[in-house]
Amino acid sequence: MNRKEMLTKDKYCIFSEIKAFNSGMNKEFPFIEFDFSEKCLEIHLSQENDTGSRRKVLIQNQLYYILQKITIPNDLTILDIGCGPGLYLEGLINQLNHNDFEYIGIDKGPALINYALNTYNISNANFILNDIFEYDFRRKNFNLILMMYDFFNFFSLEKMNELISMVSALLGKDGYLIMEVKVKSEFSDYDINFFYRENGLFSENRYMEIIEQGVVNNHFYGHRHFICEIDSKKTKEYYNFLNILKIEEIRHILSVNNLKIVDIISLNQDKYRKILVIRRII
Repeated sequence: MNRKEMLTKDKYCIFSEIKAFNSGMNKEFPFIEFDFSEKCLEIHLSQENDTGSRRKVLIQNQLYYILQKITIPNDLTILDIGCGPGLYLEGLINQLNHNDFEYIGIDKGPALINYALNTYNISNANFILNDIFEYDFRRKNFNLILMMYDFFNFFSLEKMNELISMVSALLGKDGYLIMEVKVKSEFSDYDINFFYRENGLFSENRYMEIIEQGVVNNHFYGHRHFICEIDSKKTKEYYNFLNILKIEEIRHILSVNNLKIVDIISLNQDKYRKILVIRRII
């Protein structure tokens, strides 16, 4: 099957006509299944692109600028929400030149957490396999909370508010919340790419893959992976939608939870993505 045949299949609808939804973190991808999570781990660890996790060099660059913007206490305690395989812990150790801080990373991907536990054998670092909305931190306070790589954007407006309320309760009086977010802009880009895979994330067999991404319904940043196995001609579609808000809308969600943006960092040419440095108002 060639590209033209893939694009004209009955199941394939025009990207701009997709009905966007926002039902939770990566709801349409089975990241909580170990086998799928294990395939994802390879992508997270790849240093060729930023598809899974940020490349280590970019993480170092991000953390360098973030740490210039905050006051680092002697009793540093860090919560890394959506920690993946733990690459930000590695970056923090490199940037701070020590590991004399307490770190907790939490993620739903079993292979990612398994990798982190086996790789970073540090007494004061721990990785938790759980949903951030379900785990009981027992009122523990952190003075640095990380939510990187658009974690905030994966949720509905209601869940965004719930997430920020929970994070605010976990953030110490003089603590910082660092959020890397996609924000709404006047642009509405659309990209499409075609790939041939011998095997990969979505199938053990040979397949063609169309990856589309762009703004959908003026309120979501969508990704669609359209998969067609070459031999069986079976097709699959996977969707992923980010809920994109204006900076002013994010400020409002933060303010009702006694949080305030004190700095905004832009490190690349992505006009949608910003790193927000956030502190408590009272």
